[in-house]
Amino acid sequence: MTRVCHVLDDAITWEHRVGLAHLVDRLPPHEYTHRMLAPAPVLPRLTAGLDRPVEQTPIPFTRSLPSGLFFAHHARRRFFDVIHAWGVGAAAAARLAGGHLPLIAQLDDPALSDKDLKLLRSIGRQRGFAITCSSQIIRRRLIEGGVPADVIVVIRPGVDFAAINRWRRGPLRRELGIGPDERVVLLTEPVTVSGGHFEAFRAASLRAYLVDDHRIVVPGASREQARIARYNASLPGSVGLVSPGAGVPFEQLVAVSDVMLMAPRGDCPTTAIAWAMGARVGVVGTAVRAIAELIAHKLNGLLVKPERAKSIVKSLAAALADRTSLAKTIETAHGQAYEIFSIRRYTEYTARLYHNVIEGLPADHGIVDTATVA
Repeated sequence: MTRVCHVLDDAITWEHRVGLAHLVDRLPPHEYTHRMLAPAPVLPRLTAGLDRPVEQTPIPFTRSLPSGLFFAHHARRRFFDVIHAWGVGAAAAARLAGGHLPLIAQLDDPALSDKDLKLLRSIGRQRGFAITCSSQIIRRRLIEGGVPADVIVVIRPGVDFAAINRWRRGPLRRELGIGPDERVVLLTEPVTVSGGHFEAFRAASLRAYLVDDHRIVVPGASREQARIARYNASLPGSVGLVSPGAGVPFEQLVAVSDVMLMAPRGDCPTTAIAWAMGARVGVVGTAVRAIAELIAHKLNGLLVKPERAKSIVKSLAAALADRTSLAKTIETAHGQAYEIFSIRRYTEYTARLYHNVIEGLPADHGIVDTATVA
């Protein structure tokens, strides 16, 4: 029996929530037990959609020394075989519990600060440590930041194709006030300034103004989401903004959309692209390295060069208007998603990584990047 302790801080993302659910629900219960340690406000969001009950313990914010000491006290009272820390802050708190416990840090965002890299370099010098990341861009950023390459593995996220089909047949579009013939353009979550969401909304609203069958879904609740809502209210006439708030899981919004629009000028998480590919949702994005790792222009999506600030909105709008090219990419993307983003492979490889760090084996023993062999 392998006893896994999942440690999360208050900066959890939808990628963390979905990945954690895959592991808790899919790993054999007679071989793995799970316990979650996370701030109290976070725990309901993590456990709401689980198919299996899981032990949970509320802890203080995990980025501080007191929370690390709290975790250390808890770890001494219970026995764990491996700690799975979701994010840099969670990994820092978990390491304060003592170097004797094997530790895995899960990273899904290539936007790592110098402070993050310094912390990971420090942890990486200790035995029984590995990093699992969802893209090669994250791995490259870590190596460039001085993290030892031999502790890093790339395990692609899993996409739940059965759930996508179920949600697509469900009532969510109708509940959001979206008509059956309307074209849904989805922005990614979280909605931020650095993510280019304002430019993406402007591009989509331009198309909505010219073609009135467009609806633009801006997910979650954030300052930038509120800014976009205010901007939309200032426009003459309605351009079809849909604001579902934080209550609708992002992966369900993907399932009922037609196009996902991404406009970052730097690297970004790419799990949303995996789900869009699996849901037959067209992907339009800026040609930054992270997006271009998965999307090839006019093969499985459409890319726009991000260099010229004045033209990015018009370029994105033009790509949205090219329905013929976008339609040709969808089936290719869907087939690739089946090959690359398997839940079974995600859970098997993560379980193998648990075994590797517990037994002192190389982190990548028996693990390959499915995107390089698909």
